[in-house]
Amino acid sequence: MDENKIQYLRPEAGSEEYGQELHEEEHRSTRELTGQLSRDAISLVSREIELAKTEMREKVDQAEDGLKSMAMGAAIFIPGGLVAVAALVLLLSTFMQAWIAAALVAIAIFVTGYILISAGRKKFKTENLRPEATISSLRDDGRVAKEVWNARRKNG
Repeated sequence: MDENKIQYLRPEAGSEEYGQELHEEEHRSTRELTGQLSRDAISLVSREIELAKTEMREKVDQAEDGLKSMAMGAAIFIPGGLVAVAALVLLLSTFMQAWIAAALVAIAIFVTGYILISAGRKKFKTENLRPEATISSLRDDGRVAKEVWNARRKNG
């Protein structure tokens, strides 16, 4: 078809049909935008879930490191203390009474083990397991969604 024939098939600017055609196009755009908004919201929630999973994996790894450190501290604490007591008590007993030498060596071993266990406990605290990035992101998403919702309600 040539341009003149196409022009006659379109509603004339200012006519009732022209206004109705624009109105239908607006509704189509609104439907498309609503559909896109729904798809985006679903995608956003999916990404937030993935972020939470990733962050929780990292937190579990951190807790695992804490447990390993505590286990290593305990493993060193008990047998290490026994061996050190035996060796150092023998050495120190040449300078002092054997019971004083044994007590000093045992105290040194216990302090070392306690320091290692304390370091592991700090890594294992439950507040370190909170997925902070996900929580912050969800707060931001909620704020934006609320702003969009309020803006849509104002505009009808």
